[in-house]
Formats: sequence, C-alpha cells, structure tokens
Amino acid sequence: GRLAALAFRLGTAALGAMLPCRGSFLLSMRIAGLYLDALVWREFARAVPAKVALTTPSTWTSPRLVLAALKSAGMKTAVWHYSGNVIPFQHPGGQRRFNGRTRTVHEAQRIYVWNEHVARWHRENLCHNPRNEVRVIGPMMCGDARLCLSDRGDFRLRVAAFDVSLPSGPLKSLVGEPNLPISYHETFWSDMRRLLNDFPQMVLVVKPKRSVKSSVHQFPAAFLSLLEEGHLKAAGRIEWIEDDADPYLALARSDVTITMPFTSPSTAAWHFGRVGIYYDPLGIVAVHNFQNFDQYFCRSYEALKSCLKEVEDGKRSSRLPSLPQGLSNFVGERFPANPQEALLRDL
Repeated sequence: GRLAALAFRLGTAALGAMLPCRGSFLLSMRIAGLYLDALVWREFARAVPAKVALTTPSTWTSPRLVLAALKSAGMKTAVWHYSGNVIPFQHPGGQRRFNGRTRTVHEAQRIYVWNEHVARWHRENLCHNPRNEVRVIGPMMCGDARLCLSDRGDFRLRVAAFDVSLPSGPLKSLVGEPNLPISYHETFWSDMRRLLNDFPQMVLVVKPKRSVKSSVHQFPAAFLSLLEEGHLKAAGRIEWIEDDADPYLALARSDVTITMPFTSPSTAAWHFGRVGIYYDPLGIVAVHNFQNFDQYFCRSYEALKSCLKEVEDGKRSSRLPSLPQGLSNFVGERFPANPQEALLRDL
C-alpha cells in the first residue's frame, strides 16, 4: 500500500510538471496522496493489534496523518520530543526567541518532553488545545537510562565531552554554515586536552556524535589529535565511546558533562545528580535562556578550570553536587528517577 501510494505521487508529480496549469492540479493530487496515506494507515490498524502509536518530532509534517488515522482506529497517540531545549542558536546581536517552527501535533493526545522548559514552550505554542496533554518525563535519549542510576565508583575526576559534528561536502551545501564555526570547535577540543594537563588524575570520556569515517562530516584537528594520544589511552586517561553507542554510557562514566551550547547531555547530567556545563570560550552565544546555569555556563578556560576544581574537591570529600535552584526548569520532575520507566508507565 505504501509503495502504491508512492508510485501514485511520483506519477502525478511527473504529469503535473507537463501541465500548463499544474498548480491547482498538483494541489489536488497532493490531497489525493494524503488521502491514500490515511487509507494505508487505516489498513495497518486493522492488520496490527496495536494499542499505542508513538512518533517523534523528526517525522512531524502538516498534517500528520499517521496519528490521525491510527487515532480514529482507536489507538492512543503520542509524540516523544527527544530534545532537552527549544532555543535556537543566537549570535551576538540576536534577539531572544523560542524555536518558532510550525509543529502540527494536534493529532497526538500526549506529548512527552524532558523538562518544564520544553513543556512551557509547547503549552504556549499549541493554542492550549485540550487534545494535547504535555507530560514531563525527564531526559529521554536513545539508550538505557538505568546506566546512570549507579555510582561511578572511581576516585578520579571523570569528565565527559560530547561532540557536535561539522557538516562537510554535500551535507554542508544542503544545511549551510554551522552555528559554531570551526574555530570554536578547535578551541573546545584544545581546551579538553589542556584539562588533561591541568588535572593529572582526570579521565576524559569522549563521545562523538558522528563517525570519524563519515564522508559528510569534518572534524577539527584538535579533536582528531585526541585519537592519536596513545599513551593517555593506555594509561586510562582517555576513554573513547563510539558514535553509535548508548549516550547514557558517557554520562554514567562521568562526574561532569561538558557540551557545546545548547546540546542536551548537560541538562541530562543534572537529572542524574551529575554536573552539566555549557562551554563557550569564544563568546559565540549572545542572547539565551540559560542564565540560571550561572557558573556552569563557562565563558573562559579559567572559568571552566575553576568549576572542575570545585567538583574535584567535592568528590575527594564525598560531597555530591547540589542542583542549582535555577536549573529546576531543565531537569525532569522525577529527578533522579529513570525517565524511560516513567514514559512506559504513562503510556
């Protein structure tokens, strides 16, 4: 059925390209294609005895017929929002704004989000539609959150650094220039290497987002040089977690998580009783809604070093980091429980 619908769309698109008044014709064909989509999912609902339909923001379109069709067939419908924030990147001189892209989620009876920060955005941008109940469940990444519920069991300061990949080749032509320039990435990873010198007992856990073998991503020289630090790896001071591995694994192995603004692992770290830091040594970020991170939004290497020294001293004295009051909007309500169990129970 899906193949038939696809063939129908391709055929009508080709025919429309040959017609002089193809605008209204293609609109009619688009409507027909959407109708066929709905029929396909209705047949799916009859063939598969499912009770819940769950999707993610990456597949939201307007309208989202899969949810509409399955809901009409008697299934519960839900959307899982897998990001810990809704703030687009702002360079100096920018203005404060939330992510204003159109979201058609009225077909979803429930929307599951990480924290109150994301929940508030949804409530403000869904016209208070009673069909969309927003539920806060905590940091839901693709992995096993139970890994983060146990103690690190290591006397050394353990720091996880998460990468944001730079587009290259055809991908760069498609998405354009990245928000963070290559100079920022070089500085970020150079400073991670400096930390290893300044903290002789520190272990750096490196979690890349993409494979270094990717043909559509590039990596700064400072990042690639970490791959060549054989003596530090042999001494157990650098731990490499593959790009396709469980991201919770990096959190579980660390006391501190350092990320590029405004990626989500830093807020996930706080949920599990660890420290999360946004690092912006070049002052790239201007207007943002993370002022409540206070000293955990580091603008210089010295500030980052001071923050880690405080965490290291606390670990030596068995003093656990306390969640700053201002960060409560960015941490799940069930801190520090397993958000995946919360999702399954609610579903």
